[in-house]
Amino acid sequence: MLTWIQKTNQDQIINGDQTYDRNDVRGLDPSYMRSKQAPKNQSISFFLISTIMPLFLLLTGCGTFSTLPDSYHPTNPIAPGTFSHQLFDELMHRHVKDGVVNYPDIQSDLRLETYLREINQLDPTTLPTRNDRLAFWINTYNAFAIKGIVNGYSPKTKFGQYSYFVGEEYMVGEQEINLWSIERDILIPRFREPRIHFAIVCASRSCPKLRSFAFLPDQLDQQLNNNARQFINDPTKNRFDPEKKVAHLSMIFDWFAEDFEEHSGSVLKYISQFVNNPTIAHELQKSNYTIQYLEYNWNLNGINPTKPIAFKKKPKMHGVTQSAMNTQFFPKFSQVKVLSSVPQSIVLP
Repeated sequence: MLTWIQKTNQDQIINGDQTYDRNDVRGLDPSYMRSKQAPKNQSISFFLISTIMPLFLLLTGCGTFSTLPDSYHPTNPIAPGTFSHQLFDELMHRHVKDGVVNYPDIQSDLRLETYLREINQLDPTTLPTRNDRLAFWINTYNAFAIKGIVNGYSPKTKFGQYSYFVGEEYMVGEQEINLWSIERDILIPRFREPRIHFAIVCASRSCPKLRSFAFLPDQLDQQLNNNARQFINDPTKNRFDPEKKVAHLSMIFDWFAEDFEEHSGSVLKYISQFVNNPTIAHELQKSNYTIQYLEYNWNLNGINPTKPIAFKKKPKMHGVTQSAMNTQFFPKFSQVKVLSSVPQSIVLP
């Protein structure tokens, strides 16, 4: 009999009589299984995670569930014409300075919770224009990403990334949704707007800087252009070596290459329209540069919360579709799906 590993609390995982640190990224890194240094019992456990369990789910027809709601049904809905991003705009002005987020001060600011309650009272499908809906989902993603940090989650480790992006759920129109589904099921496929990758911020230093304002429908195009230009010309995120003809790019351009290629034909051509240096922009247009991707820094993009509300509920292990496995926190799982809800222990024959 093979026993699926059992979660016991926020800090440890138990497999049989062995206890492992939850923050050990090897637990969700399939490449570690190939390491000669991996103890046999750990290799078996990680093999179960990466191979046997996904195969079991596929064979049984499970793993097809999504966290994306079919519809939204707020009990006391806010009329779409009265919904406003003003509270979130004020929150950003107050607590975000040059991309650095003051999470302790946000914890004590009631405007975040009030804004989240208003999101929960809105049916976003009733918003009248594309810009209304796009601004809503960008702001909603960023507000939930902040809330996740305040609640004690962190994308710093592989396990933490799963909990932060997938396991933790939020409420829109009284329906549960997670960060993953907002990005991969709504923003990318429905809007087909590559500039969203420079607007949504997952609370990490290599992410685009969180801006000191909310995104607004009547200013959205200019705001997205400004964000794209700022991110692409930020030397801590992207660098260009004109002598060696090398573009050192953020991993965002690797993870979401298809979005940029669909828009402009190639990643370099897409970038060229926002590069400030006209000579480099011209060379990128001709694709004369080779690409090297920079290591992603998952450290927090601000001041740590003082008293995080850590793991008020266990993160749910669900919601990752087949395409979802092509992400930064499960980079090797490109051909599998994960069950909508995994109990604490599963016994396989």
